[in-house]
Amino acid sequence: MLESNYKDYKHFFIDIYLVLWYHKLVQKIVQIKVQKGVNMITVGTSNFRSNIKEYLEKATEENTDIIITRKNNQASAVLISLEKYNELTKGVDSKDKK
Repeated sequence: MLESNYKDYKHFFIDIYLVLWYHKLVQKIVQIKVQKGVNMITVGTSNFRSNIKEYLEKATEENTDIIITRKNNQASAVLISLEKYNELTKGVDSKDKK
């Protein structure tokens, strides 16, 4: 019984470590993007739904990346302009055809 509890605590601390590491990684990525002049904001789904027109304008007119976070550790989504999307995928199509 004691050994199984140790394994649970071990996994618990590993999970905490991974969450903290991921958080630091995301902060570093955001910091790098800010230093390079990339506009980026994070919003929750409720806020996004309530202000979708504002966020669409930010993405298209201000070239801002919108990160839409979800509850319960569900995957987040990113809203970017079509222009930025085309830039990101420009080389992907030609590589797939080879």
